[in-house]
Amino acid sequence: MISANNVNIMSDHDYCQNNNKLLKEDILSENHDILAKVRQISDTTNQQLPQSPSQHIQVETVNDLETDLDGVWQTVPSNKRSRLNENNQQCKKPRQLVTTETENRYDALSETNDMEEADISDRQEVKPPPIFIPDISNIKKMITSIESVISKDDYTYKLLNENKVKVCPLSISSYRTLIHKLTELKVTFHTFQLKQDRAFRVVLKNMHYSTDINDIKMSIEEQGFRVRNITNIREFKTKSPLSMFFVDLEPAQYNKEIYNVQYLLNAKIMFEPPRKRSEVVQCKKCQQYGHTKAYCWYPFRCVKCGKNHDTVLH
Repeated sequence: MISANNVNIMSDHDYCQNNNKLLKEDILSENHDILAKVRQISDTTNQQLPQSPSQHIQVETVNDLETDLDGVWQTVPSNKRSRLNENNQQCKKPRQLVTTETENRYDALSETNDMEEADISDRQEVKPPPIFIPDISNIKKMITSIESVISKDDYTYKLLNENKVKVCPLSISSYRTLIHKLTELKVTFHTFQLKQDRAFRVVLKNMHYSTDINDIKMSIEEQGFRVRNITNIREFKTKSPLSMFFVDLEPAQYNKEIYNVQYLLNAKIMFEPPRKRSEVVQCKKCQQYGHTKAYCWYPFRCVKCGKNHDTVLH
């Protein structure tokens, strides 16, 4: 048996469901009325005016509203900008690039500057090395003897410790003239080699020590280099010959290309720059430090007895 309370509860539930259905139907009817009005407005405007890209976009938005009302829960992004850009690109004409030649009014100045720099580099001479004269007792006599062969504008001098004078010629010609004059007067002094006269020394490796030096010289000269001297390198303590040679080339701008040579007399060889010595140079004539025998005009000094003769003659 169904009680009266249960009947009342069911009747209330049915009443609520009926009310919800009525509300939904009213909302849908109102939305459809709004859409119908919007369509009428859009149709009248489309009939009165010609269609344009913006009007097409408005129609698309109306269609989007319909899909939203039908229950679509995700909005699809519209391609408004891309379509507008496509229409604009169709209307635009391709641009024609026009190349114009330009001139720099300072080009002439740069060319003249390059010419002047080249002329200056050609005019600049390498400074000659200084000449060291010890034990000067009368500076006036030294100056008169120097200025008898070169002018006073071609040299300078500086007084050092223990009455030693450092004479600095300003040109290579004055340097050679002064060396010749001091040698005639038998003055004791020492100097250094001119940079332009220095040989380009390399080390020849992997060539057997019994190979004739003349054959090595001829083979190197066939490669286009000028050889000044070749000496075999010996072991420092035992003095036994090694399969290495010092090769002195005449000064030239292309001397560094000798490092690219790989074969001499059918032997696989190698050219390398010599190692730099860390010790101080000692003269084998006067036994002093700081210069070599080839540019020393001091008297001989024997290593064994200390007298004024060559050590070989002891």
